[in-house]
Amino acid sequence: NNGGDPLNVSSDGSFLFSASVAYGATYTVSILNQPPGQTCSVSNASGTVQGLAIRNIAVVCATDTYSVGGTVSGLSGSVTLQLNGGSSRTVNANGSFVFPVALAQGSAYAVTVLTQPVSQTCAVANGNGAIGGAVSNVQVVCSTNTYTVGGTVSGLSGALVVQNNGTDNLALNSNGSFTFASPLAVGAPYNTTVLAQPVGQTCSVSNGSGTGGGANITNVSIACNANITTLSISPAVLVLPVNGGLSNITVTNTGSYAATGIGASLPSGWVGVSVNASDCASLAPAASCNLAFSTTNPYVGSNAVAIQGNNTNAINATLGFSVSGYTVYAINGPNQVQVVSEE
Repeated sequence: NNGGDPLNVSSDGSFLFSASVAYGATYTVSILNQPPGQTCSVSNASGTVQGLAIRNIAVVCATDTYSVGGTVSGLSGSVTLQLNGGSSRTVNANGSFVFPVALAQGSAYAVTVLTQPVSQTCAVANGNGAIGGAVSNVQVVCSTNTYTVGGTVSGLSGALVVQNNGTDNLALNSNGSFTFASPLAVGAPYNTTVLAQPVGQTCSVSNGSGTGGGANITNVSIACNANITTLSISPAVLVLPVNGGLSNITVTNTGSYAATGIGASLPSGWVGVSVNASDCASLAPAASCNLAFSTTNPYVGSNAVAIQGNNTNAINATLGFSVSGYTVYAINGPNQVQVVSEE
């Protein structure tokens, strides 16, 4: 009072300064020391003594409160934040934010994400502590949710290059699982295609397109198969001279892909046969080659000669023999055959 006569007050209720003030003198009551975490104010604080004790001075104290806020970054939608599981604040743009409710000095605070933005995940840093003043360092960092695209390759025997959405090229050299390097934003489409086919094969994609959700795509299937082409032969009957000489079969590639490794599969049990297939190692579409056969040992049986390449159909040539220029009709016994006469 009047800059002196200090009085410590530790509880609500009435108070009385120890020193009296003379009649006609003035008085002025002020706060010398504020209580920790509170701010007190005085009303009816001053006046002049006029014969009665002064008892209408009111000191009202209120707990100090402070705001809680911070900054949001990376946001591309709307995020709702929550303070201590109660007060909420919806933020629609990057920048600073403050919760509408202030907290008392010394109380705890916890900032959490109540509702995430569409296709994003926001994380809170510096979100917990005790109030010692205004809090402005809460950081909410938002990032776009992503997913990866991948699957499995089967049947591959060479080098294959695939891509996603016309980019993100991925070279594959073996069967098994694969994943593209670049993730995509949730809700963005994906489209897996073949950029470069392996030599001699055609690879096809299934489950290759769609729109990514909340999980990685792992069911893209790429199946590779040999490029199959077709063959024809002429003549359709292979007649081999028993007493020496060659017999040729002309093989023609009638399909759309190059044929490789064309050869002949002989009936089991037939020995002493020579087959020259060097001319037919690789055969372009519409091209022809020769398979040259020779033998000194006739074969008696019902099986034919099968002609096939690595990536072709199989075609059979009926098997026959000739003796001294005559086609063998039947074998009558050891060293004796029946032939078709020239007539």
